[in-house]
Parts: sequence; structure tokens; C-alpha cells
Amino acid sequence: MYIFATSLLLLIGQPASISRAAGTFATLMLPQLFAYALNYPMTKFL
Repeated sequence: MYIFATSLLLLIGQPASISRAAGTFATLMLPQLFAYALNYPMTKFL
């Protein structure tokens, strides 16, 4: 879903400049998902 953020935002009627900026941000935040996958269980169980 993060990869298609620009297209999805354009589809729901957001301005093109905002869609591009949000899509770039979402794509750059993809590596953070792996950190969350490790961090969330650690905070729950440790």
C-alpha cells in the first residue's frame, strides 16, 4: 500500500503535489516497518 500511496491519493481526489510528496514520504518510510516489527513485540514482552 505504501508503494501505491501516490496513485491512491490521486484516485481519491487529493492535489497532485500533495500526493507526490506523501507518496515519496511513504516510500522512504518503508524500512521503518521492519524496525516496528522488532520493536513492538519487544515492548510488549520485555
